[in-house]
Amino acid sequence: MSLKLYFNKLRLLTINFKELNYIKKNQDVYIGECYST
Repeated sequence: MSLKLYFNKLRLLTINFKELNYIKKNQDVYIGECYST
């Protein structure tokens, strides 16, 4: 496996991880709003 390919994979993974964290945060907010009403 070439180094360039490896770094591209790594970058994709970090992007996915950030998006997952973002989704999780929004989910927590959404759940909080559902409970508060």
